[in-house]
Amino acid sequence: MKRVFQGGAALLAALVGSWCLPGPGGAPEPGSAPAPEPVAAAGLGDPAKVRAAYGRWATAHEARGGDRDVAIALGWSKALSAEHTRAVGQAHLDLERRSIAVEVRGLARPEEAEVWLVDNQPVDGDTVAPERHDRKVRLGRLVAKGNDVARLETALGAGLDEGFEVDLVVVARPAADPAGNVVLTGAPTLFQRLYTRSRAARPPASPIFFGVGPRAVEADADTDPFDPVVALGRDLFFNGTFNGNGRTCGTCHPAENNLTIDPAFIRRLPRTDPLFVAEFVPALARNFENPVLMRKLGLILENLDGFGDLENRFAMRGVPHTIGMQVSLTPPAFLFDGTTLPPNQRTGWSGDGAPGGGTLRDFATGAVTQHFPLTLNRMNGADFTLPNDLQLDAMEAFQLGIGRDAELDIVAMVFRNPSVAAGRNTFNSNEAMGGGKCGQCHANAGANTPGPGGGNANFATGVESTRPADDIDQPPIDNGFGFPGNGSFNTVSLVEAADSGPFFHNHRSETIEDAVQFYTTPDFANSPSGAFIGPIVLDRRQIRNVGAFLRAINALENIRQAREDLLAHVDDAPNAAAARGLLRLANEEIADAARVLGERGLHPRAVAHLLSASAFVRLAILAPNAVLRNVLRDLADRQLAAARADVVVE
Repeated sequence: MKRVFQGGAALLAALVGSWCLPGPGGAPEPGSAPAPEPVAAAGLGDPAKVRAAYGRWATAHEARGGDRDVAIALGWSKALSAEHTRAVGQAHLDLERRSIAVEVRGLARPEEAEVWLVDNQPVDGDTVAPERHDRKVRLGRLVAKGNDVARLETALGAGLDEGFEVDLVVVARPAADPAGNVVLTGAPTLFQRLYTRSRAARPPASPIFFGVGPRAVEADADTDPFDPVVALGRDLFFNGTFNGNGRTCGTCHPAENNLTIDPAFIRRLPRTDPLFVAEFVPALARNFENPVLMRKLGLILENLDGFGDLENRFAMRGVPHTIGMQVSLTPPAFLFDGTTLPPNQRTGWSGDGAPGGGTLRDFATGAVTQHFPLTLNRMNGADFTLPNDLQLDAMEAFQLGIGRDAELDIVAMVFRNPSVAAGRNTFNSNEAMGGGKCGQCHANAGANTPGPGGGNANFATGVESTRPADDIDQPPIDNGFGFPGNGSFNTVSLVEAADSGPFFHNHRSETIEDAVQFYTTPDFANSPSGAFIGPIVLDRRQIRNVGAFLRAINALENIRQAREDLLAHVDDAPNAAAARGLLRLANEEIADAARVLGERGLHPRAVAHLLSASAFVRLAILAPNAVLRNVLRDLADRQLAAARADVVVE
């Protein structure tokens, strides 16, 4: 064990045994960055939501034939690939009849590419990357089939005994070992891995997965089987630096700021915060960040098209929050937006934020490579340590447990404020004049298109042509999805939008009303999406009403989350410090609800109840014992219920 985690993870680290868990060390200068605050995020991520999601996934997987067809998307990975390529592909494994079919499109010299399966071995220092000590089986070379397509179909024969676990599917250039020769790669998701282990009666990869069966639908009254998994993922997300420059996932996704950052939040950070490593680490002074754009607009540098030309090939983007990802990852079945697999899940502003197979599980490997390195060489083992499989599983589980896991039904909601109700009607209306047409892309104000084939789609809306006006140099044009990009960006959920601005990938709008107003401009009308659905004509009152509606549902979600933090976790908190951390998270949600309503004078009685709830929560934080803390918690919850009742009729 290289390091020991802070705050309760030491036990998990001991259970994991020989797995290497990078801890909160690795800051660029000793003492230069503030110590992580694990208590602030205690309780974030609900294991019950992950368990329920796994149950739904397992049911659907069995209906599709179970492990007779395990689909894994293949793509270029900024973390693992030795050469950049636009090629994509899919592997279909039949783990019951033991065969595989791989198809790749767009790969240069496909006849010089081999397919491997990798079983990562949990030795000290192992990572997700194919390494010399891992078990690997070469399946054969791709065969060109014309029309830029190459395939391989073969049985899973010698070398794949029952104990072999497919951690990676790799397309690599010919060599005795794929390590260092990877071109395309993909991996099963957490749910797929858990299902296959259980079906094959294999022992779990770590003791923290004991009790997580093929469904894990029923949970013990005292212990949820996903609880230690989510706890480890939370610890890694907020404290794991992976031996890099001091940043963690929580550096850009802080729990106390809706898991995102903005210029106002950035201004409150000390100059030694790891967010600013480009300002005090000489090796990262050029082409790692743009400190001016970061501080003034809240934009982070991304090398979406590879690291081959750092000086010229980059984009500047805001940090999307990671709330409610369960309901914003699945692409539409019909893929009408011109995209393809991978990704097989939608992440990031352009929907292709994750490398390799493009899943949420893959996202962390790209984040560590992009944002955590000590130098721009970005060498695994020298500039950072890539996560291992256990860590990726845990971080995926944690992120799937954050926020809501179900869509709203905004048509059925009865709002008390006439402006909010009118805004909902405008939002859903498709009328040529006075129709917001918002529901065509944001069904129920979420991230998905409506209908049975709907999902989280990409659209080219023309927002890039209205980049933030300022007296500083503008970032380069961001071409959106793919390489080269097709100009489209991913649909985001609007339920959580009002308190997480600025808005759009380039932070061009400061307020939710300004974001709504953009869709009435010629820039949108002349875009591909505008041409498809037609111009949107709204007057100022209608724009304000839509904004009021989005503020109201955001406040309702804040209230729901605050009540969940208060009621679902505080009694189970392992100690007073953890309970206070949960109360602080609840208070952040309450403050957000009061702010988004108060900024436009909406629901003053609800705001008063929210302020009372906040007062009770702040007293509960100071309470000397659990009895008084829970009494104050209950009083706060009553105020939250009253605030909700002032916004919507139950």
